Amino acid sequence: MAENRNLITHFHSEILNFIRGLMYKCFIIEKQPPQVLKRDTKFSAAVRIIAGERWGFAIKQPLLKVYLVNAEQAQAILNSNGDVRDVQVCGDVVNGEKVMDYSTQTKTVHCHLKNMVVKKLSRAADRRAAELVTEEKFGVYFQCLVHVPYKESYSPHPHSSRADSKKTLPAVSLPVTVTVHGSQSSAAEATIFWDNSFAPRNRDSFAHPGAQPWGELKARISDCFMKNTDRYLNEDALRYLGMKVLNLDSADDLDSKPVSWQAFSKDTLKKPDRTFTFWEWLYSCIDLIKKHFLPMWKDNLIEGFISKARTEALLKSAEPHTFLLRFSDSNQGMISISLKQRDESIKHIIYSAAELKRLDLAQRILDPDVLRYLYPHHPKEMKFKKYYKAVKEEVPGYEKDFIRAHIPLEQVDIMKLDNLFNEPESANENELMEIISYFDSY
Repeated sequence: MAENRNLITHFHSEILNFIRGLMYKCFIIEKQPPQVLKRDTKFSAAVRIIAGERWGFAIKQPLLKVYLVNAEQAQAILNSNGDVRDVQVCGDVVNGEKVMDYSTQTKTVHCHLKNMVVKKLSRAADRRAAELVTEEKFGVYFQCLVHVPYKESYSPHPHSSRADSKKTLPAVSLPVTVTVHGSQSSAAEATIFWDNSFAPRNRDSFAHPGAQPWGELKARISDCFMKNTDRYLNEDALRYLGMKVLNLDSADDLDSKPVSWQAFSKDTLKKPDRTFTFWEWLYSCIDLIKKHFLPMWKDNLIEGFISKARTEALLKSAEPHTFLLRFSDSNQGMISISLKQRDESIKHIIYSAAELKRLDLAQRILDPDVLRYLYPHHPKEMKFKKYYKAVKEEVPGYEKDFIRAHIPLEQVDIMKLDNLFNEPESANENELMEIISYFDSY
């Protein structure tokens, strides 16, 4: 008889463990929080219990609490199979507590928290584990407190207490970083990009992935551009980026060469000497596209990632007044209009985000007569006219605000110009046409 009782108790324990594990698996994060959080800035997330009706949660709705935990605690929660104990939180989340709602349509219990804010935050005391603030990873911990209604069949003893059972269902977000200033956004995005791209399954403590072959990294970079700008990068662009991050002059066997986290995000570019990292430069290009010429980028009107030397080689074979659009090598977040002038020389005109805000790229291309053909030979009006913003109608009582973009041609010999004004009859036809063209450019 005692043996049977022990066997029943064992099976009961196994069943309860199975139920606990099942409940744990049913608690999911429906909408992940942003992976780059800024302290004192609102963010949102949503969770759901997909078996809410089965457990009677429609009657006793669960209480949801949200905390911030460090990487080690997050890993412990993920390895707990739902049996969470003694979680040490490292950050307070304001507006992170709410009773979950029951949906009669989906038969599930859900909760959408819209105005959460990270306030207090305790970072790692050992800075060797996180050399930079933007490299320290956390998890957003969702703690769901549920009351499981008592059922006779749950207990092996007919006279057991009929009190409801209290359970804690845990869920942890994808790794997040927490910034304080906007200037930290780029570095924080680098941490998340690298982590999302290369983190192995079942890793310990959100461990940072090591060096990756360029062949793998280039695919993730192209995916990043598709996600942010609706356009994949072609092989020529990726080859140029690979040579840039690896500081190489040749693209031979490029895909197999490893790229370290240090080279990707922390070391400044060596060729030529720059004051910014590869990621900072790349991130600024994405930001420039999204804010100033996304439609043109999606329509493949901007070459983008091509070296200055390669650009000049292409334009040498084009006819004068042909231009090409590329990102500046020497500056962060700037675009260059590379133009073949009438004297066969190549001129590079760069524009910053601030300049494009004052006068957009389409107007800077369409206004100057010196820009006529998008490389190799497309009339600029055919490609850029639809992006041109019409001049606003004149408002009575106000002057019309009109700014026209201008790119001067190559310089004219001032002494020759002075002589022609003093003695116009001495000028030949070619000299007169040169002067007319010069002034037409204005």
